[in-house]
Amino acid sequence: MSVVAVLDSGDVSVDPGKSAETSLTVYNTGEIVEQFKLSAVGDAAPWMTFEPSSVSLFPNTSSKVKITFAPPRDPEVKPGDTRFGAMVVPMNSPDSAVVEEGILKVGTYNDIKVDLAPQSVSGRVRARMSLAVDSRGNTPTNVSVVTRDPSDSLAFLVRPRTMQLTPGKSHFVKIRIRPRKKIFRGQQRQHRFKVQVLQDGADPVSVDGQMSQRPVLSRLGLAFLAIAAALAIWFALIKPAVKNVAVSALAPSIAAQNQASSALSQKVSNVNSALSQAASQVSTVSSQVKALSSTTTTSSTTTTAPPPPKFVNVNFNDTLETIAQPGSSNSTSYVIPASSTLSLTDLVVENLAGGVGYVRIEQYVASSSTTRPLFIFDLLSLTSQSFSFKTPAVLNAGDKFILQVQCGPDQTACDVATYFAGSMNQPA
Repeated sequence: MSVVAVLDSGDVSVDPGKSAETSLTVYNTGEIVEQFKLSAVGDAAPWMTFEPSSVSLFPNTSSKVKITFAPPRDPEVKPGDTRFGAMVVPMNSPDSAVVEEGILKVGTYNDIKVDLAPQSVSGRVRARMSLAVDSRGNTPTNVSVVTRDPSDSLAFLVRPRTMQLTPGKSHFVKIRIRPRKKIFRGQQRQHRFKVQVLQDGADPVSVDGQMSQRPVLSRLGLAFLAIAAALAIWFALIKPAVKNVAVSALAPSIAAQNQASSALSQKVSNVNSALSQAASQVSTVSSQVKALSSTTTTSSTTTTAPPPPKFVNVNFNDTLETIAQPGSSNSTSYVIPASSTLSLTDLVVENLAGGVGYVRIEQYVASSSTTRPLFIFDLLSLTSQSFSFKTPAVLNAGDKFILQVQCGPDQTACDVATYFAGSMNQPA
């Protein structure tokens, strides 16, 4: 063997995106002048450079070669221990090559990029956007997503709020936005806010967003309201007035008809009197015939009044209201009375406090002890909705009509009410 190589340090530490150095001493133990070529082997070979990359040495002399490690700042660069090797090859005797090995300790780093899509949205009562969180670090990290609204004029629903980022992957968060106060008419309003991604041991990463809140009533909506108001005035004021004028104009004709009806009634009374006298005479003759008859036949007819009805249908309506505290659920119910049946035809649901969460309207079936959902609403998209059923929903005696509210966290209490109506078949 004509060469010996010795590393100054077999353990080297480096952070991705930075560089670290060590040195390798090459000894010519041969009897002739030799040129030695240096190359990298092992998993860290792509990040290694030699300066110089070759040396020429006289017998029994040595030279130092600087080795530089520069792993890139990339998620593909895994943290931890990575083996490396420095190969020294004599040009005159390649079979005598030697490899000096060591350990490269690669550090960890976090690098997060966030984007809103879209960055600006518009809506009357709500809007939606997505947050893309790209992990460009080389180690998993836990993050949380928060919203910052300086004017406190918006309510946010973020899903998910916390997650673990995988190196080199993109993660998506859904954000729903609802203005706390509605604009019924006038100019639209601009709301600016920030979305921040918080991570342990690093500064938060922020992105700006904007919502343009449009008025609830557009010009077309105002036109429909004007038409509705005009119709209401017609039916409430103008139509009754026209009817009164028409009745006044027809009053003389109606009086004449009343006089004619009175005369006709007098004639009918006279005819009825004559019929009564005739009936009296017929009754006298009939009595004489019965007296002469040897046998008497008695015929009697009994009229039985129909029995009163056992059940009757009556109009029915009621209201349920449920208040749930943030991060909890609450429910209330109406129980169908004994021997009664409710045919549900109309339903109105209102989000009274403008909360964020979910509301479920359910039917508890007493005969099978099961609960089935009738409606499920997202409170973020609910203000007031009404429904009319072509086929009534039937609830029997002992069944329950249930209103349940699940209120989201970080807000005021959720207040939901439902008005339900139909017909109740109950004992008379």
